[in-house]
Amino acid sequence: MTYSDAVVLVIDDVDFAFPAAVRSVPWHSEDPAEFEAADLRYCHFPSRVTFSVGDAVVMGPRSMVPLFDFLAVLALSLKDLRAGGPGSLTFTESADRVELRPVGAEAVEVVYAEACSEPGRLYHRERVKARTTRSELVNAFASFVEYGRGLLIDNAAGFERNPHIGALSID
Repeated sequence: MTYSDAVVLVIDDVDFAFPAAVRSVPWHSEDPAEFEAADLRYCHFPSRVTFSVGDAVVMGPRSMVPLFDFLAVLALSLKDLRAGGPGSLTFTESADRVELRPVGAEAVEVVYAEACSEPGRLYHRERVKARTTRSELVNAFASFVEYGRGLLIDNAAGFERNPHIGALSID
């Protein structure tokens, strides 16, 4: 499959208006209970942010926080993840896309290729997959815009709500 054959989740040009101060200080509580939403938990580390949805764990640099917030809600809609599918999704600074590959008329395979390394081996790309439907993806994004964003990030100190949320396009 070539890149042109893939369905791409487009979240470019979405400005979530995180002030620099919010990204440079621990704005997640040490108490996970304070930030739970549908079994979602945040943790803060000096150079990365981690969240878990059930058994799935996503981690990466703080610059990726807006993407995490959407993926958190997206993950809640992925039956494979909730049923114990991929155990972890890891993002690096080079992360720039999540591929959504059509499977039949309605099903979509969510694929993310991540650079990994093992002792004695060069970096290689490792794929993480889960399956969902187009309607579940659209609903996940709508849920994020309507509910998830407020639950997860609107209460962060110094955060200013940006009215330009952006839109999800699945071509």
